[in-house]
Amino acid sequence: KMSSIRTIQSLPLAQIIIELLHSKGFRNVEDLRDVQPIDLSTELGVTPSAALEILKCAKQSLLNAPDENGVAVDNAPMTAKDLLIKFSSKSRPIITFCKSLDTILGGGVPIGQITEFCGVPGIGKTQLGIQLALNVQIPEVFSGNAGEAIYIDTEGSFMAERAAEMANELSLHLKKIATASENKKNNTAVAQRLAADATSMESLLEGIRVFRNHDQVELLATINHLFAYLNLYPNIKLIVIDSIAFHFRQDTNDPSTRSRV
Repeated sequence: KMSSIRTIQSLPLAQIIIELLHSKGFRNVEDLRDVQPIDLSTELGVTPSAALEILKCAKQSLLNAPDENGVAVDNAPMTAKDLLIKFSSKSRPIITFCKSLDTILGGGVPIGQITEFCGVPGIGKTQLGIQLALNVQIPEVFSGNAGEAIYIDTEGSFMAERAAEMANELSLHLKKIATASENKKNNTAVAQRLAADATSMESLLEGIRVFRNHDQVELLATINHLFAYLNLYPNIKLIVIDSIAFHFRQDTNDPSTRSRV
């Protein structure tokens, strides 16, 4: 019979958080079961929101703990119908604002899947990546995802000034839609106006977390820490890597080594 006890080290959290929990006497995940966010915030010296995300992570770990037969609940078999419901219930696609591209993609870039955009230099891949990082934040009342984005910049091509221009245009676009629907005078129109007023250039830029990776070591380190980072910031619904091949193409000359990495 397998032990269902899970240590704090088993949690998918940043190492600094693991060490902080351990220093405060938390040895097993079970130790966090009945802890309140405000108490953990005070104990660890972190923000209440960070404490809440730590507890969410611990709760998920407890839910997925092995049963009396040593089988993780999360590994239980699912029917084909369950799978269909699971994947069809995911968030709506992220629109690109390019009608033909959205049509090809079935409504936009799907969430929960990997989508690769390829093309010659200067074709607009970075522009599209920035646009998607903004569009994923469109409020739900505008049929958006109301999420946030991670932008991993490996080439130094992310330009904050250009992102600000695009964010400003998106904010104005949402305000125009809200203004056009005001004549309807219904709950949706009111919600759209409130959401549009709250979606400013500054708020959109704050919703993009940029990682600048200078070599393949930094890129791999960032990718390895993404799971823990996403547990701390669960509203992130898009990860853009611009581009994933750059450092491997530049830093690794041997094709077989490059393929293995």
